[in-house]
Amino acid sequence: MGNKDFEFYSLNNEKVIEPRNISSGESEVVTLATEIFYFFDTLDESKFNVLLLDDPDVHLHPDLQTRIEKLILAMLEEFQSMRNRIAICIATHSSSLVCSFASSLDVSVGIKTSERILWSRVWSTTN
Repeated sequence: MGNKDFEFYSLNNEKVIEPRNISSGESEVVTLATEIFYFFDTLDESKFNVLLLDDPDVHLHPDLQTRIEKLILAMLEEFQSMRNRIAICIATHSSSLVCSFASSLDVSVGIKTSERILWSRVWSTTN
């Protein structure tokens, strides 16, 4: 890899893709994934750790939104021993992202109405 910190590879043919040749959505995913990895890398067992993500899906294709959801759930699974000390709050307008998270038993989905927020699922695996 020389002096590079990382390389991009095509899933189709495993060829290296230069960073300047990735799409804007792929660039956004790299940035978002880096923030997610940093959050989990710096968890503090003595504190309640909160990651706030505001519209992480803004520039992402629905397929990339689903991949971000899978990354977050995989990281929660990896840090299962700290599950009661982690909260990830996501504000989104993406039905794709909401639907992919809603299928997990580890997720609460809130829907804002004019009067209050309705929760459709409780963090059930820790109860």
